[in-house]
Order: sequence, then C-alpha cells, then structure tokens
Amino acid sequence: MIDLTALKPYLDAQGRITQWPSKRNRSRVQTLVLWYLAEKFVPGITYTEQQVNAILNQHHTFNDPALLRRELFDHGLINRARNGSAYWLPPGEAPAIAAPVVAAAIDCPAIQPVVQAL
Repeated sequence: MIDLTALKPYLDAQGRITQWPSKRNRSRVQTLVLWYLAEKFVPGITYTEQQVNAILNQHHTFNDPALLRRELFDHGLINRARNGSAYWLPPGEAPAIAAPVVAAAIDCPAIQPVVQAL
C-alpha cells in the first residue's frame, strides 16, 4: 500500500499540490504526486492540452502545468499524440493508479476531504 503521509507537506487545505518535491525526493514523493494527479483524469476521455492544463491547475498552486504534464507523460501515466494535441490515460491504468491512492488516503487527514469529494 502507498503511504500518502509523504504527500501531507505538499498539500494545502483544499488538497492541492503546493510545490514540486525536490530532487532529493524524486523517486518517492514526486512519483506519489504524479499518481495523485493522474487519478484526476477520467479513463476513456481524450483531452486537449488546454484541458489537461486546466485540470492540473485545479490541483496544484505553483503554476507550472507544463512540468506536471511532461512528468505525467514521461512516467507513462498519461499518453499523448505526437504533436501534443491530445492526451488520454493509458488503457487499464486508471484503476491501478487510483485504487492505491484512494485506499491509502484513509490514513492521511489532509487528503480525506479530497477523496470524499470524488
């Protein structure tokens, strides 16, 4: 099970990511942030770049949707057309991403309001 307590320092009261984790936390916390953001997308929906940016902007406060979009793609958590005109979740990925994140949120008070809103 994923331990979401590592995300607590990076979330505000509304469950938004407030900063990109440092390189020191790259493998663990950055990946957790990306999974957290990837579960905000709906399987089977194709998004424009502007729609992806809007979703990411709703869930982070440090104003860098391009960084998050690239990282999601680089980690295989979202696919895109070669020209960047369309984005979508990889087939079968959403349950694998969302289930552990939601399940682990039970132990993370900062995330519970976000999970309850889903």
